[in-house]
Amino acid sequence: MKLLEEHPHAAAVIDRMLGDLAEGHSVRIRPVILVGPPGAGKSRLCRDVLDALGIPFAPIDAGTTMDHGLTGSARRWHGAHPSVPLRLFAQHKVANPGILVDELEKAGRSSAGAIHDPMLSLLEPLSARSWRDHFLDAELDASHLVWLCTANSTAGIPGPLLNRLRVLRVPLPAAAHVPALADRIRRDLLRERSLDPGMEPPLDAEEIEALVAAFGREGSLRDLRRYVEALLDARASMAKRN
Repeated sequence: MKLLEEHPHAAAVIDRMLGDLAEGHSVRIRPVILVGPPGAGKSRLCRDVLDALGIPFAPIDAGTTMDHGLTGSARRWHGAHPSVPLRLFAQHKVANPGILVDELEKAGRSSAGAIHDPMLSLLEPLSARSWRDHFLDAELDASHLVWLCTANSTAGIPGPLLNRLRVLRVPLPAAAHVPALADRIRRDLLRERSLDPGMEPPLDAEEIEALVAAFGREGSLRDLRRYVEALLDARASMAKRN
């Protein structure tokens, strides 16, 4: 499976996330929060899971989103806008789109409220079936939404909200995972540079050995990206000289 190839350090997490799937049934995943240190690849894993399942989704940065960013606002107000669930339903015409909430522990609170508040009702199956959209001033069935969240720590997340989420721990990659992860990063970087990964040589044994040595026993994907980027820059520089 491509997910396992591109996230080898998170094999156990992927297995548990996808354990709810049943052949012949619509895609349902119980609400999940992936918890792990920065650089463990939590957000990328969530996105790749949703993409692999063909689930359209909306990303939300919890640190910059107040409650109305999720719930929308009443049409009588200037700048009124629909809720995230309503926008997803209208745009994609499916009952089970996804919502990816990044850095849930960093959600702030202001006079407009916190994103934690509407999430409580949206994650409770009974209330989600008749969830009121402020923009429509009508009830929606939001009980089939797929919720994936990330956090560096569970500290700061209200207990009632945490109780509605399956907490799955994502470890940092180890040295053994470097070859597969480095190849994925190489392909990502080449696409960002408008280059076809299929037309560029893969990492050779000497390059992999150098990356493993720089990475150490365990480390961050952000660090590994910097190492691979430096390697590609060195390749490009050498090609120009030749």
